[in-house]
Amino acid sequence: RVPSGARTVLTGNPVRPAVAAIAPYTAPKEGGALRLLVLGGSLGARVFSDVLPDAAAVLPDALRARLHVVQQCRAEDLERVGAAYAAIGVPAKLAAFFPDVAARLAEAHLVIARAGASTVAELAAAGRPAILVPLPGAIDDHQSSNARALADAGAAAMLAQPALTSPILAARLSALLAAPARLDAMARAARGQVRPDAAQRLADLIDTLMAQEARA
Repeated sequence: RVPSGARTVLTGNPVRPAVAAIAPYTAPKEGGALRLLVLGGSLGARVFSDVLPDAAAVLPDALRARLHVVQQCRAEDLERVGAAYAAIGVPAKLAAFFPDVAARLAEAHLVIARAGASTVAELAAAGRPAILVPLPGAIDDHQSSNARALADAGAAAMLAQPALTSPILAARLSALLAAPARLDAMARAARGQVRPDAAQRLADLIDTLMAQEARA
């Protein structure tokens, strides 16, 4: 937490140029593929691997038939998660790490992710709607604050991990994936939260502080 009385400058969180360059959102077309991107952060978010396939299994048939999943999993979970998706006929590309996150974000109609600062900044820069599940036990519960900022702006749905059950997640997915206009509105709201000049603001601030230090 920032100490009381401390001087602060809000710069925004810099994002990779490839993410900043992602084209505006295109909502899923009627009858077309529904592309779900699942990012678990540096720890792989095993809870997503445990819950997502079962949630997909109970989606309405018409939605499940259109679903395509790209999901980050822990290496030790790849085989079982892949088998679970295969058993319900859902195409899934799984990996412990995606070096091309910008390309994956560009393709996504909906993202499920943790709510770390970089993830939230990239979702805003890309303008992608999301379901955010803050990491329990994060220092000062900062991920809940991050997720709430996008949720309050209408850019994301926030779901606490204790509530992340397959039936609840399936209901959230059904409500969003069946409503392209809502997804589009969330995407526009996300883009409205971006600070596109964050990297330059931060660099300018560093230059200013270094110049002040040199004169001191």
